[in-house]
Amino acid sequence: MNPMAISRPKASRSGPRPHRATDAAVAIPTPVALSPAEAWALYDARARELLGVSADEFERRWEAGEYEGRQEEQSLRRVLMLRTARPAC
Repeated sequence: MNPMAISRPKASRSGPRPHRATDAAVAIPTPVALSPAEAWALYDARARELLGVSADEFERRWEAGEYEGRQEEQSLRRVLMLRTARPAC
């Protein structure tokens, strides 16, 4: 036997094994559409909670490049995921 040969697992006689996601029903929540004002309020709340600044201040700092090199920080990434335009008044 060649020691460099790749060994493959033997096929099961009972058929392929089901994927874990198909083993049990998974409840997926129904998405909720937010109004522009609600989206901004959520963005502002998370910026305050995670970064200690308002969404307006976060936007100013982001545009000024004050977060340069920090894009991988988890708290910054969480705020960026919610980033949205300020709604028109």
